[in-house]
Amino acid sequence: MIVLGFYTTLLCYTGSGPIWPEYATNPVCKENWWRYLLYINNFELSVKSCMLWCWHLAAEMQVYVLSPIFLLSLLSFVQLDLYIGDLESFLDRIWMYIDSLYYKPYTRISPYLIGVLLGYHFYGKNFKDIRNRW
Repeated sequence: MIVLGFYTTLLCYTGSGPIWPEYATNPVCKENWWRYLLYINNFELSVKSCMLWCWHLAAEMQVYVLSPIFLLSLLSFVQLDLYIGDLESFLDRIWMYIDSLYYKPYTRISPYLIGVLLGYHFYGKNFKDIRNRW
C-alpha cells in the first residue's frame, strides 16, 4: 500500500528526462488506484495499467481468499476423498514430465542459441552510424 501511495502521488517529483512527464503523470494511476487496493486489478489488464507488475499479487490474494471455501467443501464431501487419492498417480506423471523435459538443458537451449546467433550476427557490425535522437 505504501508503494501504491508513492506511485500515485510522489513519483512525478522524483525524476526527470524527456519522457519522464508521460511516465510519471500517468492518469490511470489516479483513476484506478482503488483496484490495486482491493486486489482486483488483474481483471482488466492493459498496457496502460498503473503498476502492471502487481497482477500476480492480486491473483495470489484472490486464491488465498477462496481457499477456505475450497477447504471447507473438502471437509463436507467424503466422496471427494476418493478422487483425490486417484490424483496422486496423475501428479506422479506430471512430475516425470517436469523432471525429464522441463528442467533439461536440451529443451531450454533454443532461446540460448538464438541469443548466440544474434550476438554472432551483430559482432561484426559497425554501429557508429546510429545516432540517438534525443
